[in-house]
Amino acid sequence: MSPKSVGTIMKHRHERVVILKTGLRVHGAEAVTIARLSTTKPADSVPCVEAPTWYDGYWVRLDQVSTVKSTELISAWTGPGKLPAEPLASAIARLDEEDGEG
Repeated sequence: MSPKSVGTIMKHRHERVVILKTGLRVHGAEAVTIARLSTTKPADSVPCVEAPTWYDGYWVRLDQVSTVKSTELISAWTGPGKLPAEPLASAIARLDEEDGEG
């Protein structure tokens, strides 16, 4: 199984996602927080972070964040493998802000 670290791009239910948090547990199993990645720009009303990479332009969809068991993720087997540090940090910061408001 491939390592699951923050920023890694993987697939969950046939959708490309990025891992935003690790070290979680769901029903006793290892879990991670993920956000869906989109290659098309969402509407202006959708909370997202633009994440350009050498492979493609992505948007981290902060309206589609969930915590799933690590075993539900599979390797994407395509580039870029990980998100760049700056947009990843921005997405995590915005997610933490939203968690603080709830």
